[in-house]
Amino acid sequence: MQLGPIDLEYLHQDKIGGIIAEGLTVLYEKKPESPVQYLAYWLLQYNKTQENKQKFDQSVLQKAKEVNKFIEQQYKLKLELEEQLRLKNEHEKQEQDFIDKINNDPYHEELINQEYPDYMQRKFKLSSVNICKFVNQKQEVDIDLVDDETAFTNTKAQKLLYYIGTSENQRFLQNSYLSEQATITYDVLKPPQPLEDGTIPQQKGTYIPNVVKEPKIYFHRFPSLGAYYTFLVVYETFLFEDAFDQGLTDCLEYQKKIRAQELDISQRKEQLDQDLLKIDDEEEKNRMIEEFNEYKDALQQIDSPSFLSQRHQLVFCVDTLRQDREISEVEREQIYEFGQLFGQGFSKVERELLQKDIDAQIQYLESAPQFIFQDELQTYVEEKQINLEEFKTNELVYNYEVECLSMEFNKKLLQNQEYLNKLFELTQRRVIKFPNILKAIFLLLGYTKDETQIENVLNWKYVKTLVNEELISKVLLIDHRGPKAAPLQYSTVSRLEKLIEKYEPEKIYNYNIGLGILYDFLQNYFKLRRLDIDLRKALNEQIRQQIKEAQQQIAELIDKRDKDILQATEEFQPIEEGQEFNLEQFTEKWNTENPFPIVHADPVDDVDEDLE
Repeated sequence: MQLGPIDLEYLHQDKIGGIIAEGLTVLYEKKPESPVQYLAYWLLQYNKTQENKQKFDQSVLQKAKEVNKFIEQQYKLKLELEEQLRLKNEHEKQEQDFIDKINNDPYHEELINQEYPDYMQRKFKLSSVNICKFVNQKQEVDIDLVDDETAFTNTKAQKLLYYIGTSENQRFLQNSYLSEQATITYDVLKPPQPLEDGTIPQQKGTYIPNVVKEPKIYFHRFPSLGAYYTFLVVYETFLFEDAFDQGLTDCLEYQKKIRAQELDISQRKEQLDQDLLKIDDEEEKNRMIEEFNEYKDALQQIDSPSFLSQRHQLVFCVDTLRQDREISEVEREQIYEFGQLFGQGFSKVERELLQKDIDAQIQYLESAPQFIFQDELQTYVEEKQINLEEFKTNELVYNYEVECLSMEFNKKLLQNQEYLNKLFELTQRRVIKFPNILKAIFLLLGYTKDETQIENVLNWKYVKTLVNEELISKVLLIDHRGPKAAPLQYSTVSRLEKLIEKYEPEKIYNYNIGLGILYDFLQNYFKLRRLDIDLRKALNEQIRQQIKEAQQQIAELIDKRDKDILQATEEFQPIEEGQEFNLEQFTEKWNTENPFPIVHADPVDDVDEDLE
């Protein structure tokens, strides 16, 4: 049989011809007695070896796949664990950061509005968190008519719980009162009843595991399944003027006692050292040293001063409404501790801030510049009066311009960088004294109450951002001269004067020289503003009097001229026949010799609407 090219190509494949050729090569090398049988056996063995190899390769491949799959699973598990660890660390860091914020945030009253209840809601997986403060009720006040900071407080009405903080889903409750029907919540304000042995039990609030089964529960909208837990948090505030004043006095006295004690110890030690040099007896020396040490040990410890504080009560209200689940005892304990942490952080931070303010004031008092400007003002006025000679023709104007020199001097002080720096240092304080000075300054500059005050109380957190060089530049541009339109009703000179009338200049200067200069600026402005109005009115009256006198003089001159004309006419003797008396010529000559006074236009009074 003859093979075609296609058949040969088939036989030449490695898996056919190649294998047979390899077998023939082995056959040739071995040269067995039964070559055909040997080749057949070799082919069988080759086939078996190839099958085993194929199985082995498949096994190795399968194991490699399994190993790769295991490695991939382990890597994926590693990534998952790393992500879980990252999320855990991130969560722990966020929690620690928030706890640090509670312990250090300088504005807890803002933290409690939204951020704190939102965080508490997420942390404990609650449906809602509401925080109320037990306060006097507010009353409507027209700020255009009233400047009193206590005007918004209705002291005659019963105190109520007022929502100052809510989680996001409860914002509709913000700045409203909790109904007195919510007796369960109001009951946490009542002091716990003593036990039979007289001890007062620790009260950790009231818990309702199923609100729909509690008839006394109060729903804001509609009943929902879930639990309700409410508890009391008591904290103290320190950031108010009386606490600052008393604390400053006590700290100064404390420092005085410490210095006196240290001085006494130092003097006794110095005397001891001198006495020891004169004595050779070692026993006597030891006795004297022991006596000195006993003196030091017996010294009374001088306690650092405590501060005045105001006690406040917060009521925390949390629930799992619409979750239909209870709040476990462990969860309630954690929630309670987290609420107490807020109260403790609030008190701690406010006390630290008060101490910082007092320390800053003590440092100010130790380095405060001299503030007795009366002699300097008198010298300044005397020097500048020389430039007012031109006004001496009118005593009213001259006296007014002399008074204006005090404002010039005051503005000069407002450009002294040392004094301004002392004023700007107040922006680092939390307690600001004599706040009405700044209120008056900003109102005089055209700010509204809504911009710089909250219920007639200086919004110091915002206002302090405006106390800078730009503010002083605006103050220096304030001019007390000339007519002024009506300002806002609460920005009249009369209203602004009343704002600062209770302040004593010496106390202001002792507190801060820059604030004292602003106070003097206001007083000068109020005084000069009234003088300016009075002066312009007086000058107009002078002009009217001059007009009246001129008109009288003119009337008298006209009467005299008529008489002179009549007399001249009667005495006229013509030089030539037919010559007549020249009335026009006579009148013109008479008017030249007897000029009429100038009559000014009647002045128009300025409209000054900024006083009342």
